[in-house]
Amino acid sequence: MVPLNFVLAASRFTILCYQPPFATAKFFYVLCGLCYTWGVLVITCCLTPFVGLIFVPASFVWRYDDSPLSTSFAQVDFVLCLSFCAISLFVYIVIVLKLLIMKKQMHMSNQQNRHEIAILIQAILIFLYCSFFMSAWHFYELFLPDCRWTYFAINTLWILNSGITSFLYLTMNQTIRRRFYERYFTCFHSTPAIVIAESLTPETRRVLSNRISPVSCMHT
Repeated sequence: MVPLNFVLAASRFTILCYQPPFATAKFFYVLCGLCYTWGVLVITCCLTPFVGLIFVPASFVWRYDDSPLSTSFAQVDFVLCLSFCAISLFVYIVIVLKLLIMKKQMHMSNQQNRHEIAILIQAILIFLYCSFFMSAWHFYELFLPDCRWTYFAINTLWILNSGITSFLYLTMNQTIRRRFYERYFTCFHSTPAIVIAESLTPETRRVLSNRISPVSCMHT
């Protein structure tokens, strides 16, 4: 998930800061493929006798086991993920600065920079969230109480990480929020008559039309 956030940041950088974008869609497909390849390699390593993950039901926690290379693998995983988060944040900062410079060069008003601020806030929140839960998962004993509920909270944060980006889009992007509302909540509203009429079968329409008297049609 963290490497994919970096791919998204790079995609936004090429689209928002350069017209036409200097990177093609195939380039980002390759980057996504590399991210999934990394995930497959991690899973493969965890299936070997040298690195392993175990789940402890009594503590609600996933953790690396005592295999020979588990500690080193965990450190590499932490450094790489944190590096991707930091690079993604840096890319978003560059995007915001680039957009502000472009607006200034085009003599556009700087009084309303809501879109740039929203992009920066999303980047900062994703960086803080990912950095916190990764630090907590690897080094929770340094700043959190050693209890079962700490393990439960950390693993819950890990699961919720899969939806943090979508949640931020939904809360901070007006277009996505409106389309989400139209897609999932308009069904609770009263359906217009024209929609009902279009949903009727031809036979039902013919029966209903025969029940309408010509006189009433003339007076309407």
